[in-house]
Amino acid sequence: MRNPDGSTARMLGVRLKPSTITKNPNIVNCDNGWLEMVKVKAQIRTLYEAVNKLNADFWPALVNPVEHLKAKPMSYSTGSVEQVQLALQFTYEAWGDIPGAIAVIEMCIEGKI
Repeated sequence: MRNPDGSTARMLGVRLKPSTITKNPNIVNCDNGWLEMVKVKAQIRTLYEAVNKLNADFWPALVNPVEHLKAKPMSYSTGSVEQVQLALQFTYEAWGDIPGAIAVIEMCIEGKI
């Protein structure tokens, strides 16, 4: 079923805040309808599962980042909370630049995608 405005984010149930990205129809609109939405959901789920396998603490920290963004880890090991903290400190701003991205990850955590 195609969403009337064609927005992939709206089809995923995410409310977008106005930004340069959301104002660009080439980025936001989904012209291929339902099939394209299924493909996007599959890609999101694949990414979610791959990252979760590497470090299960990453996604919960992404949706609740405050303490992790303030942390100052001196070192880290693969799969550690310190790895998550450093990863978030390097990438959190980019996640915030994509309207609805963190909300989509919350949906993954809840099993809705």
